[in-house]
Amino acid sequence: MRDQNLLLDDLEEHGMGRQATRKLRRKMEEFLQEPKNRDGRGVKTQVKQTSTTTLKHLVRAQKSSESDADPQVRNLARRLVTSSFHVDFESLIELARTFCGQANKHTQTIRESQRRIQMREVIPVGERHTLEKITTSKFLQSVGSQLHNCLRHPRGFGSSFHRDLRSGTSEFWLLSKHEAPLCVIEIDSSNRTIAQCEGRDGSTPELSRSLALNICEKLGVSGDETEAFTQVGAFQIFLKANRNHKPLQLKVENRLLQIWVSESELVIKDRDTNSEKERWSRFEKINDEFSYSWHSEMDVGQLLMLVIEFDELRDELKRVQGVDKPSRARQREIAARRYRRPRGF
Repeated sequence: MRDQNLLLDDLEEHGMGRQATRKLRRKMEEFLQEPKNRDGRGVKTQVKQTSTTTLKHLVRAQKSSESDADPQVRNLARRLVTSSFHVDFESLIELARTFCGQANKHTQTIRESQRRIQMREVIPVGERHTLEKITTSKFLQSVGSQLHNCLRHPRGFGSSFHRDLRSGTSEFWLLSKHEAPLCVIEIDSSNRTIAQCEGRDGSTPELSRSLALNICEKLGVSGDETEAFTQVGAFQIFLKANRNHKPLQLKVENRLLQIWVSESELVIKDRDTNSEKERWSRFEKINDEFSYSWHSEMDVGQLLMLVIEFDELRDELKRVQGVDKPSRARQREIAARRYRRPRGF
C-alpha cells in the first residue's frame, strides 16, 4: 500500500485535487476488498500490482495532460483523467491500459517519423516536388495507406513488394508535391528501369514532361516502359548527349510528326495541329527489325507505312541505322494486312 499511497499523493500534487484523490482512494480500497481479489493471505499479489500500475498510468496521464508536447497525447491523457472521476476502479484499470497503449504507440510513431526525417534521403525535383527514398517496410506500408493501394497490405496483396524492398531487388521512391504524396515509383535494381509508377488507388499519375525527365535524371533510371513516362515522351534518348539533336519533321494531313532516330531506337511525337494534343511512340531496333514499346500509340505496321511513304524518313534511317526501304515482298505483305495510317485524335 505504501507505493499506492505515494502515487495518490503524487496525483494530488500534480493537480487532481484532494477531494478527487480521496474519492479515487475509496474506489481502489473497495476494489481491493472484493472477494474475487483476495485469497487466504489478503489481497492477491497480481491485483496489487495491477492497482499500482493503474495509478502509475494515471500519474502519467495527469502530467501529460498539461505538459506533453504532442496535442494528441494531451487529449488522450485528459480523457483518462476525466473518466477517473466517473467510473469504478475496475473500469479505470481497462481505461488506463488503453491510454497507455495508445500513448505509447503514438509516441513511437512520432519518434519513428523524427528518426526517418533525420536519416531520410530526399531529393528536390524542381521547386514544388520532392523524391524520398522508402527504406523500410513500415514506411512503404504507411505510403500505401496514404495512396490507398496494395502496399498497405505487407502480408496480403502487397507482400511481394515488401519482400522486394527488403531483399534489395527493387527500390521504392515517393514523389510528393508540397509534402503531399502523389505516387510511388518502383525501380528494378538490376537494370535501373522504372517497373511501376502508381498514384492514388493504383491510378497512373499525370506528370509533366519536364518533371518526368527530371525524375529520370535525378534517379539515373529509364522510364521507357512505364505509362506515366511514355505518355509524355520522357524517354531515355532525351537524357543522352544527343538530346538536343533536331528531329526529322513530317506533315501528315492535320498532324505534325517529329521523329528522333538513334542507332538503336526511334521516337515519334505525333501532334494534332488543331487540338495541340500530343501522342508518343517508341520503337527499338532488334536484329534489323523494329519492336514497339508498351504504351506506344503507333505499331510497327504504321511505322513501316511511314518508311514507305516518306523518302526523307527512309534516308534518315539508312544514314543512322543502316535500314533500307522494305522489299517489294514486304510492302505487299504490309498492304495485304492493311496496316492503318497513324491514328489521329
